[in-house]
Amino acid sequence: MTGEWYSELTDDTFSGLASASMSPEPPLDELASESLASYLFAQEWQLWHEDLDERRRDPHGPLAYTGLHWLGARPQRVPRVPGSFRAIRGSAIVSLDPEEHARYAGVDLAGETRIDPGGDGILDFAGGEAEFAGLGGHVVLRTRLRPSPFLEGFRGTPTFPPKEGWVVPAVFHADPRVIEVEAAVGDFLHRLTSPGTLRFTVDGRAYELAVFESVSGTGWRLPFTDATSGRETTVWGRDVVIGPVADGETAMIDFTRSSNLPCAYSDMTTCALAPRESRIRTRIAAGEKTPRLRLIAGADGPVVVPQS
Repeated sequence: MTGEWYSELTDDTFSGLASASMSPEPPLDELASESLASYLFAQEWQLWHEDLDERRRDPHGPLAYTGLHWLGARPQRVPRVPGSFRAIRGSAIVSLDPEEHARYAGVDLAGETRIDPGGDGILDFAGGEAEFAGLGGHVVLRTRLRPSPFLEGFRGTPTFPPKEGWVVPAVFHADPRVIEVEAAVGDFLHRLTSPGTLRFTVDGRAYELAVFESVSGTGWRLPFTDATSGRETTVWGRDVVIGPVADGETAMIDFTRSSNLPCAYSDMTTCALAPRESRIRTRIAAGEKTPRLRLIAGADGPVVVPQS
């Protein structure tokens, strides 16, 4: 696992829209062609956003995390999770007492087990599950205990109203390279593959921002911060998914589909943030705003707090 869960929330937004409830529709024959286009644009956007928020409710997804534990050489216990955990030479070591029960990748564990944090297996136990990940040379354990305090209270994400004027043409310039970016949590850097940059103009100002390959490899993502970041929108920035194009071709950046990273909802995630140079000075009043709720680590476990 790479820890780059942000892209899993947005990779397929350009490839299709899941069915979702829609607001009452006026008769189409009563709409002028311009109004009809705007109406259809808003309806497609609504489907996209409802689908995105619905996928955030995934009980096995990143917003269900209830703990983020950095493993070291000394064994450590995690509340409500059987066993003790430590890291040795890049591997996770799980040690179970005789009366403790857990399964990894569908296999019952006993005694001491070495686990590769790069695997896809899940540690299952009564009351929840956990997974291991290698992040910047560190081994971490991420728990999802039931019930999830965040998912229990999640009621969707506020947004700016969708406006077609925020769909901006951008020319792609190939420049393959690996870029290191900061993580939302943890003392390490994410190494992301960038196929190149997008050059575009917003509010009369020209920008050139790096795009990155998604984890699933089905598209590109454009991370950015702007004049709303830390005010109307989250300080960690947002993402827009872009369909890949060839060198010199034009892609469309739909800023109305700017989506929050998981770290906007929880400090149990280690999102890769936008590069420092990927800042747009203009106020991008489109896409998602700061979430209403956030899960933070408390002395007695995770706590859901409101955000202004």
